Amino acid sequence: MTKNQVSHVHVSSNWIQYDIVPTGNSISKQQASLRKKISKHKCSQSHISAENIINRNMPKLIDLQALNGVNMGRVLQTNKSCANIVDHISNEMRLKICNDIIENNRKLCIVVDESTTLSKKTMLVICLRCANDFLKQNLVGFVSDGASNMLGRKAGVGVLLQNIFPDLIIWHCCNHRLELAVSDTIKAVQGLNHLKCFFEKLYSLYHQSPKNMTELNACAASLESSILNIGKIFTIRWVASSIRTVRAVWNNYVALHKYFQESSIDNKRDGKERSKYLGINNMLTSKDFVFNLGMLYDVLNELSDLSLQLQKRDLGLAKAHNMID
Repeated sequence: MTKNQVSHVHVSSNWIQYDIVPTGNSISKQQASLRKKISKHKCSQSHISAENIINRNMPKLIDLQALNGVNMGRVLQTNKSCANIVDHISNEMRLKICNDIIENNRKLCIVVDESTTLSKKTMLVICLRCANDFLKQNLVGFVSDGASNMLGRKAGVGVLLQNIFPDLIIWHCCNHRLELAVSDTIKAVQGLNHLKCFFEKLYSLYHQSPKNMTELNACAASLESSILNIGKIFTIRWVASSIRTVRAVWNNYVALHKYFQESSIDNKRDGKERSKYLGINNMLTSKDFVFNLGMLYDVLNELSDLSLQLQKRDLGLAKAHNMID
């Protein structure tokens, strides 16, 4: 027991039974008596202990569930009892899943992808705990993106696993293949460079300036949420998300043209800024830009549908192959 803890706290029966009676023969004296008793009780050990108990009972979560109409009772209102219940449920679920896998001799497949920490460092953690003999019979697949540390021929994760499990099938994710194909195509087609330049200018112009973003929002409200993603449209991202940015520019083309045209002749801006808007407007109104933007919009519509289909959990390899063809 620490020095901040107490082994026994005495609480007055008057406070327990809500039977606090003021003294005095006038209202002012009775009010002063009540204030004195409340002040004295606030500093008492019993009140401090009660506050500490309340602070440990997740009051905000309890109040939220109560507002939602849930009868919380008195069991789940402490972090310790709640944690014990969560541990019990998770252990039972884990046991049920493991028994189902073993009893039905189910096949297993590992699907992994990399991530980055807050410090921008790449990390990959694979936790696999099972009987080795069981895995040799039931581990059938390893699926990942095309990164060299995943699918490298000499020291990739897939090869290292295949050395332990010889029958393991290594598969390059179909969706990542699609994204790599899109990226390689954009690099090969030189006519898309001016589109890439336009989106990068939009991104740098508005993403880094709240003032410019506010002005653009007043001109084209539906473009605001998509403008934040414009700088990433031509990197390896899901085309299903990239289509939103292209669609926003396409649907707000008239509003963007009006905004850039008015900004290029706005005397409140300096000459350098007016020239920048004039250059963007000239790029936006060129025939090649409009033609390529429309073509890109149509292509991304088709690819986004394929990308969404390839992300379905119940999709088989045969069906995926037919869809890609």
